[in-house]
Amino acid sequence: MTGRGEVARILGEGPAAARRSLAADAAAPPEALYYLMGDADAGVRAAVAANPATPAQSFAVLATDAEATVRGALARRLAAIAPGLAAPQTDRLAHMAWTALARLAADAVEEIAATIAEAVKDIPAAPRDLVLALAHDPRAAVAAPVLRLSPLLTEEDLLGLVAAPPVAATLTAIARRPAISEAVAEALVHTGDEIAIGALLGNGTAAIRESTIDALVVQAAERTAWQEPLVRRPALPPRAAMALAGFVAEELLATLAARTDLPRELQAHLRACVARRLAGEARP
Repeated sequence: MTGRGEVARILGEGPAAARRSLAADAAAPPEALYYLMGDADAGVRAAVAANPATPAQSFAVLATDAEATVRGALARRLAAIAPGLAAPQTDRLAHMAWTALARLAADAVEEIAATIAEAVKDIPAAPRDLVLALAHDPRAAVAAPVLRLSPLLTEEDLLGLVAAPPVAATLTAIARRPAISEAVAEALVHTGDEIAIGALLGNGTAAIRESTIDALVVQAAERTAWQEPLVRRPALPPRAAMALAGFVAEELLATLAARTDLPRELQAHLRACVARRLAGEARP
């Protein structure tokens, strides 16, 4: 630890390198870190932001620093501690941290906002308004983590986002959420977004009505990107499997025929279809 006399000298007349070293010192006095938070050198301020000893009372100022390097350093530091933070209403220091996290989540620099989104994506104690703000962000890299994983987004939230997505990528991110309800799945299908529907079909935990699967199978004859996720979809209805066998390529037909969760009669039919294809016979 640097002695108090040396600290005073560095603060008063020390070169930038010495000030940066002091700003990065986890044993530096809190008052020194407060002082260095206003240093003219952005490298010094970034070191203060990254220092785990910097008091939480400094977060609000650092989160609004003019230099992205400083805000980025604070974002990385807060992202590291976010999983262990209490709910903001239960702890004063946690409140300061969450307030700064919310400010950084709205940062104009996408990398900074995305750092926060990645950190809070699956934290149950995160403030709901922070998660909602991230979910509605038009930058896909910022919104996607919480859209895919946040437990704080309700079915009503998801339906609202599907009805009025900030960007098309919003739909695809929602389609990849675990355990999507039938209502959300149906809303995604009704958008007609080919990429999002393909992601939904590839999501084995999504609840999709059998009638909806049947309708998508019909469209899959033309929308070839849907064929593989349909062929590999868990609990594929036999009627859908039979329909797919009529138009998918040989490789996917072989995959379909290799499924052991279909009725035996259908498995035999599919194997016969594979044999006919290999023999060069026309598709039925």
